[in-house]
Amino acid sequence: MPLEPIVVSTMKHVGAPAHVARGGRAEGLRAPRWVRWRTDQPTARAAQWATPFSRTSTMLITFKSSASANVITFEKNARQLLDVLGKDREEKTGIVTVAQLPEAIARLRRAIDADAATYAVKAGDPPQSSDAGGDAVSFFQRGLPVLELMEGALQEDTPVTWGV
Repeated sequence: MPLEPIVVSTMKHVGAPAHVARGGRAEGLRAPRWVRWRTDQPTARAAQWATPFSRTSTMLITFKSSASANVITFEKNARQLLDVLGKDREEKTGIVTVAQLPEAIARLRRAIDADAATYAVKAGDPPQSSDAGGDAVSFFQRGLPVLELMEGALQEDTPVTWGV
């Protein structure tokens, strides 16, 4: 639900003393800070806050299991992980049951190994610069904590959940 812009006016004051409400300044004094001005045009700050939060905010997704500590990721990275796990990436919450854990662990391990292989340096090659324009943190680095969480959950026969 988008927020309505704050509307400010130079014509009328809310709760202001009479000399301020008339638009004049009593003996060169400025209007106090507590006076709210109203206008027909939204201010720049009001327009900034009126933008929908979905464009500017970053959501955090938490992977949880009673077998291990929580793993908190950004929504973008959690969606990558959910794609690998074969889960619906648009759902805000979900569960990997104990029966689904072995397959999910195998899928995640394959994806991590494939991503790690792209960063492997051969003996004669010079090291690659991290300034090549990609993510500074690769998928295998982000996926390892979730893999450890799932392996711990499988050992203790507990499910893994995720949510906002």
